[in-house]
Amino acid sequence: MSARDLAEASGNKKFIRKHGLSEFDSVQSHGGLGLSVTDKGITFAVVAHFLAYLPSALAVIGTTYGYYWSTFFIAWIAVPLADLLIGADSYNLTDKEEKAWAKSIWFRVVTWFHLPIQIAVITFHCQYLAAHPELTSLQWWGIVLSVGTVEGFGIGCVHELIHRPDTLDFMSGVFSLCFSSYGHFWIEHLWGHHRNVASPLDPASSDVGDNVWFFVPRCMILSFFEAVGIEAKILRSKGKSPWSPFNRIIQAWALTALIAYTYYYLYGARAVPFFFAQGFIAAWLVDNTNYIEHYGLRRKEVSPGKFERVGWLHAWDTPDLLSNSLLFKIQRHPDHHTNAGRPYQVLRTYPQAPTLPTGYAGMIALSWFPPLFWYVMNWRVELIKEQDKEFRATGKLLGETYPFPDGARAVYSFEPETDKLFIPKDYVKEASTNQPKFDQYEALKKGKDGSALYVRNQDTRFLFLGVFVAAVAVFAGLQQFPDAASLIHLPLDAAIQSIPRPSLYDRLGKRERIEPLVATIYYKHKTDPISAPYFAGKDHAKVQRLVVEFFAAGTGGPTEYSGRAMDEAHKTMGVTGEAFLAVQDHVMTSMAAHGYDQAICDEVLGILFSLKSHVMPGFVTME
Repeated sequence: MSARDLAEASGNKKFIRKHGLSEFDSVQSHGGLGLSVTDKGITFAVVAHFLAYLPSALAVIGTTYGYYWSTFFIAWIAVPLADLLIGADSYNLTDKEEKAWAKSIWFRVVTWFHLPIQIAVITFHCQYLAAHPELTSLQWWGIVLSVGTVEGFGIGCVHELIHRPDTLDFMSGVFSLCFSSYGHFWIEHLWGHHRNVASPLDPASSDVGDNVWFFVPRCMILSFFEAVGIEAKILRSKGKSPWSPFNRIIQAWALTALIAYTYYYLYGARAVPFFFAQGFIAAWLVDNTNYIEHYGLRRKEVSPGKFERVGWLHAWDTPDLLSNSLLFKIQRHPDHHTNAGRPYQVLRTYPQAPTLPTGYAGMIALSWFPPLFWYVMNWRVELIKEQDKEFRATGKLLGETYPFPDGARAVYSFEPETDKLFIPKDYVKEASTNQPKFDQYEALKKGKDGSALYVRNQDTRFLFLGVFVAAVAVFAGLQQFPDAASLIHLPLDAAIQSIPRPSLYDRLGKRERIEPLVATIYYKHKTDPISAPYFAGKDHAKVQRLVVEFFAAGTGGPTEYSGRAMDEAHKTMGVTGEAFLAVQDHVMTSMAAHGYDQAICDEVLGILFSLKSHVMPGFVTME
C-alpha cells in the first residue's frame, strides 16, 4: 500500500483500503475524444437523439436489398466499436441550462416518433415476409434478429416514455411495449424494480456470477408475476378486483393479441410467428439490459426485507456519447435510479459513480460470453464494494467528501398516489441544487501533465476511428459500385497467387500416399456395377499404374505420364454421365477414407470436373 493510500485511510481504523487509488481509474475513466453533445445546446442535442431512429431505417434498407443480417451485426459490432473509439460525453448541465432543457418540449417531441416508426418497421416486415415465401430459415432469422434488435434499442425511448407524467408520452410507451408482447413490463419496472433495485428482492438486478442465459429467462418469468402482484395491490387499493377489465396487464395482452390478429388478417399466417419472435428478441434485450445495469451492486439491508435508500452506487453508469444519443441517456443510470423523476435530457454522469468500460451495446454483446463478461466485470464490482465500505466508514469516497448532488426519489410515475403505495417516505429527499459537491472537471484532471482522463489516448482513438470510417466507406462503395471491386480483387488475387505454397502433389503425400489411394480408387472402379463394364478385360495392373502416373503428374509431381491422351483413350468408350459421377464419387470417398481434408478433396474434385469434356466428348462445359 502506498503512502498516499495510508494517508487517505488514516484517522479511521475501521476502514483499510485494499486497492491502490490508481486502480480506481479503471472504474472512473470517462475517456474519449473529448467530444460532447450535451454542451452544444438544445437544438444540437435534439438532432443527435434523432439518431435513435437510424437502426429502424437500416433494418428496412437491409431487408429491401437482401442484407437481412446487416442491422444485427451493425448494432452488436459496429456500434460497440464506435463507442470504444468515440468515448464519453461527460458534460453535465449548469443550473441555468438544466432549467431551460427541462422545460423544452423538443426533447419530448423527438420521443413521439418512436411508436409510429416502430409500427411502420414491424408492418413493413410483416408485408415483406408475406410477399417472399421463398426466404430460407437463415434469412428469416436474420430479419427477426435485426428487427428485434431495433426494437430492443428502442427500450431507451420506451423507458423514458413510461416514466413521464404526460398522458401522450406515457401511453406511447405502453402501446410500444404491446408491440413487443411485453405490456406488463412498465408496471413491474415503475413500482417493483425501482423500489427493490440492487437487492435480492428484485428479479431484474443481477448478482456477481449470474449467467445472462439463465438470468434473462428467470427475470422474464419472475417480473411477470411481480407485475401481476403489483397490479393486484393497486386495484385493491381502489376497491376493484384484480380480475376486472380494469387490470392493465389483461388490457395489454388483449391489445397484443389484437395486434397479432390484425397482422394475420392483413398478411396471413407468416406474419404471426415473425411478430411474436421479434417481440421476444426485444423483450430479451430489455432484461439483458437490466442484467448489465446493476450487475453485482447491492444495497445494505437495514432491517429484514427493508433496504437503504437507493443511491449513486447502486447502478452502473456509462457516459459514452454515441450510445447515449441512441438510447436517450438511459446509460446515465445511477442518476436515473437516484432521481427517477428527472427527464432524460438533464441526467448527470460522474466519474465517482460505478462506471462500465463501454456502452450498453458493447456490454450486452459481451454478456453473451459469460466467462469473458465476468473477467471484465467481477474485479470492478470488488472495487465498488470497497468504495461502499469506505463511504460507510468515513463518509468519503476515495478520500474525498461524498461528491454527488443531494436529492433522491427512487420511484416516480404518472400516478403520484400509486407511488405512495410503493415508496417509503425516507426514499424521498428534496434536492437543493443539481450540482455536485466538487468541481467535476477539475476532479477529472489526473495523470501526466494534468491531462484529463476524458481525453486519454485521444490521438490513438482518432487514428482507429479514421481506419474504422475508411473501412465502412470502402465497403459501402464496393456495394454501390460492384465493378470497382475488380480494382481490389485482381491485384489481391495476383498477390495471393504469388505466395509460394506446396504443390498439390506434395500436399497429397507424394507417391508414398498416392499409390495406396489409387489402389482403393481403382478397386471401386472395377467392382462398382456402374463403372465396372468400362474396365472389363483390361490389364488392371497396367491401368492402375497409368492412373498413379496421371494422378502424380496432374497434381504437380515429378512424374511423366506414359499413357495416351485423355480424348484419344476415351473417345470410343461411350462414358455416360452416371458413370462419370460414379468414378468421381469413388475418388472423393477414397480420399476421405485415407484421411485427406475437405479442402484438398475439393481441389482434386475441381481437377476431375475439368476433365469431363475429355472423358465424355459430347459434354460441353458452361462458360
